[in-house]
This record gives sequence, C-alpha cells and structure tokens, in this order.
Amino acid sequence: MLNAVIRYGSGPFWAIGAEMTTHNTASDAANTAVRAYLTTLGEKYLGHGFNTGSGRGKRIWLEIQESFQKRCVYCDQEASRLTIEHLVSFNRETGGLHHPGNIAPCCPSCNRRRKEDGLEVDWRTHLADITERDEHPIAVFRARQRRIEEHIRNYNHPNLTDDEMAAISTIAKSLYEAVATEVKRGTDLYWAIHQSMISKAQP
Repeated sequence: MLNAVIRYGSGPFWAIGAEMTTHNTASDAANTAVRAYLTTLGEKYLGHGFNTGSGRGKRIWLEIQESFQKRCVYCDQEASRLTIEHLVSFNRETGGLHHPGNIAPCCPSCNRRRKEDGLEVDWRTHLADITERDEHPIAVFRARQRRIEEHIRNYNHPNLTDDEMAAISTIAKSLYEAVATEVKRGTDLYWAIHQSMISKAQP
C-alpha cells in the first residue's frame, strides 16, 4: 500500500497508509472523489497541475500568502499557521475549484463558516460576519472585498456563469452518489460471496 501524505497547504488533503484515519466510510471515499474532480477541473482551467504541497503549486501558494502579507484574508491578522481557504467552497454543493484564484490564506478561527439551510454561506457573507466586529465595518468590508476580488482577477480564475457552476455542482453530486453506491455495492457483493463460501464449506 502506498505510504504517503498528499499535502495541500499546511495540512493533509488526504492520507493513505501510515497516516490513514482509523475509520473510513463510503461518504469519505465519495468526498475524496469529489475533491479530486474539483481539483482536476481546476487544473484544466489553469493549464497545469496545482499541488500546493510541492513544486510549482507550492510556489504559487507561497506567492499568494505573500500577496496577503501572510495575513488572514478575512480578519487581516497574522497567524502562526495559515490554512488554505477556498473562497467558493470546495464541496459538491457549491462546486468551488482548486485553483489559485479560488484560494487564499486563512487563520484557523476564520476558517469556519456558518450555515444557512444546511449550506455554508458564501465568502462575501462570511467576510461581512467577521468585519461587523470592526469599529468601521462597512469601510473595512469594502477594502477586504476589493482585495479578494483583485486576487481572483490576478490569478485568472475562470469567470463561470451560474449555469456552469450549476453543471459543476450537478456532476459533483452525481459523482458522490456513484462512488458511495459502488462502495456499498462492492461490500454487499463480497458479503454475498463470503456467505456462499461458508455455506458450501458446511457439511
């Protein structure tokens, strides 16, 4: 078995072998497949690989951190550990791509969005939630929003239409269901074979 950790930013994207989690479900496998799809699609738009843990992808990620002065994209505070924040969330519901124009440095405390109707709020709403604590929330919000929008443009994130975003999300949801279903189907198939072998072995 492969014994490696594929790292995205400061933490593992997924782990195999010695770093493997103690409990893995069909949902875990399906979510990994969705992230692989959104990563591959982001790389298609980008025109090259984008592994932020090594090589060219890592250099780009470090460059992005420098462009934000190694401060959190939302609260603008320095942090000893900055994580990758996907501005458009990196999941099947939202369909955010793993692309330089969709990632920004984020402190651990800001890397948690509230949910509405079961879905994470978008990055502008999240930014508003954080900047409302400031003495001048409107001015601060607008300045940080402009900085984020400039970052998105500078890294040539594709200007996707609502229909394109919906298509990406629809395919991601379909992929999730397909993988989760195949894990269950494979388990059920093996168990049927196992039971049959036991039955045949009995006198």
